Amino acid sequence: MASLELTRNSAAVVLRQTTGQVVLPQPSSSRLVIATQVVLGGGNVSTDESVSVDGHIAVMDGTTGKKIRDGGALTVETTGDIVLAVSTTGTDRTQTITNGDYTSTPFLTIDGALDALPRFNIHTVIINVGAGTFAKWIPRPFVGGGTERIIGYRAIVTPSSGVSSGTAGTGTGIDGVTGVSTIVKPTGAPDWPSDNSLRGKFIVVTGGAGFLAAPVIVIGCIKANTTTQLEVAMLAGVGLATSDSNFVIEAIDDTTTWEIVSMATSITVDRVGDTQMKLVGCQGVTSVECMSFGGAGDQYGSVFYPEESSEFHIMACSMDFTGNQNYGAFCVAVGELVFVACYVNGGSFCDASANTVVAYGCVGDNCYGFQVYATLAAYGAYNWIDNASLAGAQLWSLYNCGSFFDYASVASNCIASAIISAVACAQLQLNVMMATGTCTGYGMAISGPCVAATDSKAFTGDAGDVLLDDTVVSIQAAAYGDVFVRDLCELIYVGS
Repeated sequence: MASLELTRNSAAVVLRQTTGQVVLPQPSSSRLVIATQVVLGGGNVSTDESVSVDGHIAVMDGTTGKKIRDGGALTVETTGDIVLAVSTTGTDRTQTITNGDYTSTPFLTIDGALDALPRFNIHTVIINVGAGTFAKWIPRPFVGGGTERIIGYRAIVTPSSGVSSGTAGTGTGIDGVTGVSTIVKPTGAPDWPSDNSLRGKFIVVTGGAGFLAAPVIVIGCIKANTTTQLEVAMLAGVGLATSDSNFVIEAIDDTTTWEIVSMATSITVDRVGDTQMKLVGCQGVTSVECMSFGGAGDQYGSVFYPEESSEFHIMACSMDFTGNQNYGAFCVAVGELVFVACYVNGGSFCDASANTVVAYGCVGDNCYGFQVYATLAAYGAYNWIDNASLAGAQLWSLYNCGSFFDYASVASNCIASAIISAVACAQLQLNVMMATGTCTGYGMAISGPCVAATDSKAFTGDAGDVLLDDTVVSIQAAAYGDVFVRDLCELIYVGS
């Protein structure tokens, strides 16, 4: 006889058993199954034995009480690394996958692939998504401390002139201070276009110096191009097992082979005024890589929302929210939100109330920068945000942060605003943060109580601007000739 424990509340009916099978009768008017999910610790549940799946979550219809789909394994755990595929010609199916490579039998949707995974993950799961347009998916929390990577398809870009791949020319290298990787065109190759049209595309290292073997992707976002060279915000090895490893900057030289790519997996974000993909209570890292996001998110919309110490890593993604620039919140976080080598056009790069926000090697056009509230920590390096024509736009806007560090980020064309605005932050560390282009207003506005330590360069201001307010400032390691304030600014020291 089966051993059965039944618990009922307004949200679910939970049955747990160790042996045998439980078959629910068709509910009457006083329905037993009110909820949409019946969760088993083992065994089966359904209104019909023929649709039961051993050890799975059965998703039930709240009106009919019948099972409408299989919700995936609950008690099964991964026994090895898993590789899945998603394709516009694939097929979703009821299946539990605990290890192995299943790329030869792709799923139709990202949701379908996620449903096949155990919720107890102690390994690395990779879901490769093919070219085409796909709906957004519902993130699945998992326990066990594993890693889940959802990786899109990279398509070769054909420039209007010049080559899309090759071996880097003489002079290729990385600037360790600014984080810019310069790729010189191959010897004898035709010129690239002179209109900077490769900005926002990506460079992938395919061999030579800086190359790392799969499953690592060495990639960076192109911040500018001339006819003879590409300037890459940084080249990072993304998709590694640990958070810190995602930020490794790879050195390149004239042995490096590369490709110019764009992201051919397009995710439609079409819901307005709500969170698109919310990740709650996940005990591992969910990484989204090499995808293109676009849609009609409005002022209050958000795409990625990690909560309760969950981690979302957004790697080498392109986001286009043109036309939604009025403080549009692209990403909101309560857990940890990490951006590496991403490109954003329009909207807001990040509007977050989070435990931690990290940004490395990101490029943005016509967008607000990183707006962070009540965080424990924020960290950035090598970011280039062009806020052209957006009044009040800032590279970093911080409030009540425990600590903040930025090394070598640049804001261009800020209008009547600051590179950084910080209020009530415990500690700020700014190194070589710069403004370029036609920035007006002030370089840094900090109001207390804050503590700031800086060896920053090129802070600028106009008459009446407040550069520092109620703040302890330490100027460290400033070289002769560095500019701290100029243009009719007045420094006042009050103290004993």
